[in-house]
Amino acid sequence: MRGGWTGKDLDVYGRCLHRVEIVEGVVGGRHSLHKYMFLALAAFESLGRLQGRWEEVLKRHRGDSNTTITNSGTGRNVGTGDELKDGLAALRAVCLRSFPEFLADVKVAAMSKGGDTSTGLADFTLMTVNLLEHIPEVEEAVGSVLLALSDGNWRMGDRMPVAKSNLGPEDEQIVIEHFMYDVINTVITSLTTISKSQKCPAFGSIFLLNSISYLHMHILLEPRTQNLPKLLSRQTQDTLNSNFRTAKAEYFNANFMPLLQMLSDETGGGTGGGSGGGGIGGIGGGGAKAATKERFTKFFDLFKDVAERHQMARVLEDDIEG
Repeated sequence: MRGGWTGKDLDVYGRCLHRVEIVEGVVGGRHSLHKYMFLALAAFESLGRLQGRWEEVLKRHRGDSNTTITNSGTGRNVGTGDELKDGLAALRAVCLRSFPEFLADVKVAAMSKGGDTSTGLADFTLMTVNLLEHIPEVEEAVGSVLLALSDGNWRMGDRMPVAKSNLGPEDEQIVIEHFMYDVINTVITSLTTISKSQKCPAFGSIFLLNSISYLHMHILLEPRTQNLPKLLSRQTQDTLNSNFRTAKAEYFNANFMPLLQMLSDETGGGTGGGSGGGGIGGIGGGGAKAATKERFTKFFDLFKDVAERHQMARVLEDDIEG
């Protein structure tokens, strides 16, 4: 029995070592940074509230800040008392990195192609909604970290000079509004770039409409977090509304405008009044009928393509009214 358990333990240990050898630590850390960012923010916020009480306890147990604290029961050294301060500094550094790296990852995502007929939601779209939904839960910590980062400094690589921020501790909501506006703008820019990179503009327009509609629905219209709309500035709301209208217009232009143009195209259909075309069944009348027949044939061919395209690509699948 004991030997069996030892064998299992060694097997698990060997698998862990193999995993450590093949996984790139930096890449793995970057991917898990967004996943656990709000755990770090929640811990930073909670420990920050305890810092005052911790310092009061230290004052009662020591007179000098460099004195080592000992456990009264065992007599062992517990530490210098700076462990909480060091932990807060480490958490703060992680949080400071997470916001600029999130925006950088969204920008990089625009360089990857999802396929010429891909119309599903991009991963960074889902990740963005998840990020914004959790901000109200740790609003105090997010505001504190963004103020420490300084207004606008989360936009890495823009090559735009950032004016010195005059925001103070009481302006946490303002800096959060600025950050959320930059997030929305960056995501929409990346989505637009991906949609335009697809070979078929019709599929690109469906991809853009689905993605913008998802952002519009879950951030502005029906957010799953009740306090999320309070952190959206008027400029952010206008950006979402404007881009949603633009995405709908581009969708109709790319998918249905060719049908309307085919019906309204009169090229070759107005020759019936020419020389020798005055009587019924004349040369001009026959040419007009042939042109009309050809036009309707092309119309139904285009209509069939539109129908097949919408069987492949769902439009506003999560929208009941869509």
